[in-house]
Amino acid sequence: AIIRKINVKSSQEIFAHLVDQETRDGYNKTLPMISVQRAFGSKYALHYGNPDVYELDMLLPDGSEKVFQVDALPLDTIQKKRNERYGEPSKPWYQNGINAYTLEIEGNTAVMPLRTFSKSWIKKNGPSYKKFFNDAFKKIDEAKVEHLIIDLRDNGGGDPKPTIKLFAHLYDKPFTFYERLSMVSRGLPDKKYYKEKMGLLSVAIPFITKKEGDIYVLKGVAGLKESKPAKPYYSGKAYFLTNPNSFSATGEMSAILKEHDRGLFIGEEAGGNPNQNTSGIMLPLELPNSKISVLMPMILFEMNVNFENTGRGVIPDHIIRPTLEDLIERN
Repeated sequence: AIIRKINVKSSQEIFAHLVDQETRDGYNKTLPMISVQRAFGSKYALHYGNPDVYELDMLLPDGSEKVFQVDALPLDTIQKKRNERYGEPSKPWYQNGINAYTLEIEGNTAVMPLRTFSKSWIKKNGPSYKKFFNDAFKKIDEAKVEHLIIDLRDNGGGDPKPTIKLFAHLYDKPFTFYERLSMVSRGLPDKKYYKEKMGLLSVAIPFITKKEGDIYVLKGVAGLKESKPAKPYYSGKAYFLTNPNSFSATGEMSAILKEHDRGLFIGEEAGGNPNQNTSGIMLPLELPNSKISVLMPMILFEMNVNFENTGRGVIPDHIIRPTLEDLIERN
């Protein structure tokens, strides 16, 4: 069935409004759309309130139309009913005892799901990224793998070092990951509004930044210096799976892969901008009147790429989106 209207307002209008309110990199809409889909109830309540009754204008499978009056329920009741009908939703990988990185080789094909680039999460859920990539590419080399599938779906990013290490196994020439890292200020304007301070970073920043015009450029940071290829180097065909939650450092990884034409992208547009992003030091700013907290990123990361910044994530060579049936079966 299709919900045409919720409380007399078009469902399409509601969805478009919620998507427009979501954070995104540039003009990308894949990430805000999936965010609204996955938490529609709470986002609807945030923008439209909590009515006691929902009037749903429905188009039923037989083509007929009907209006239903549905009483509102508390979230815990909704979740309990959902679990009774459909079973409990699957837990995230880090609660299921699954390693952050895994490798499967069958014949001349290898599949490598990379669920995060956060060094702390990788270490907590398996071997270190250095050990994994060294061991994995050694096995790939010994098995004479011709097709390597690297799954970056739902990888929300993390730290640059794992991405640099990975690319070093995929590229046979020296490369520089970042073009520039910069800040507009060495300190915090209006410090009183920040819940956290920069602490020891405020002492270190003058030593790792250099003023250029109106900005402060960082130096000595991973990715700014030239990196060398790692052994063993994989020279076969590579395929990269992406979706809206391929974000932040994963957007950067997609950038370096695209810049050097290292393989085919398959899936959905990545949620992360491949040209630049603001992240790194992230401090919560509390607005003085509303008391709303805003997470303020302090560093602009600019990738060492030559393609135009369109405000979009990397567009796959082969676009494949999950069907409604796929989403239902995945619970």
